Amino acid sequence: KRGEIASAVIIRDITWRREQEKKLVLKSRAVQELSHRVKNSLQTVVSLLRLQARRTDNEEARRILEDSLNRVFSISAAYELLAGAKEDRISLKEVLDMVRNNAVQSFVSPDFRPEICLEGDDMMVPSDIATSAALAVNELVQNALKYAFAGEQEGTVIVGIKAGTVYSQITVRDNGKGISGEKEGSKGLGLNLVKSLVEDKLHGKLRIRSSGTGTSIQFDFMNDTADLVSLGE
Repeated sequence: KRGEIASAVIIRDITWRREQEKKLVLKSRAVQELSHRVKNSLQTVVSLLRLQARRTDNEEARRILEDSLNRVFSISAAYELLAGAKEDRISLKEVLDMVRNNAVQSFVSPDFRPEICLEGDDMMVPSDIATSAALAVNELVQNALKYAFAGEQEGTVIVGIKAGTVYSQITVRDNGKGISGEKEGSKGLGLNLVKSLVEDKLHGKLRIRSSGTGTSIQFDFMNDTADLVSLGE
């Protein structure tokens, strides 16, 4: 009788584990399918914005469309990686590398050849963290390329990642001319958008240092918004 009871418990335990494994597989497939559909939809929006930007003769309208295009691309980059992931966690460094490559292609010209470097740690983060960080970095890199090297033929922007236990950091720094005044810097760098992303979505803080030899903007962020529960927020 004791042997029969033990066998029944083992069989039941194996059955439960198999059911849980099946649920995880189904959930993973659902996440991949959803991410794939979102990625395709965002790529369609990118294509439409790019087409519209090419067809307009208004320089200001073209600039606005290109800014919007790059922002949508930043989100699309995260979902492109998610489409091939088994769970809702992707490499932050891979996402930012895609943002970096897009920025180079958008700004390189015969008169200006920027260099954008990505360095530091890699880490796996949820999609909401990845998309918010990608948007913030995209905004900071683009504004550095627009305003920090005015009249120059080249310039360097470095994006650095420093992984931490609960909070991590991203720094975007350039060797440009610096922010000439608080009002101009606030308008040129689009800090309202970046600040909102960092504080509301990433639950971190934004820090700015600037001089005549360049600007460094750093923000920290929570590795996972689920950590808010453990911190009692």
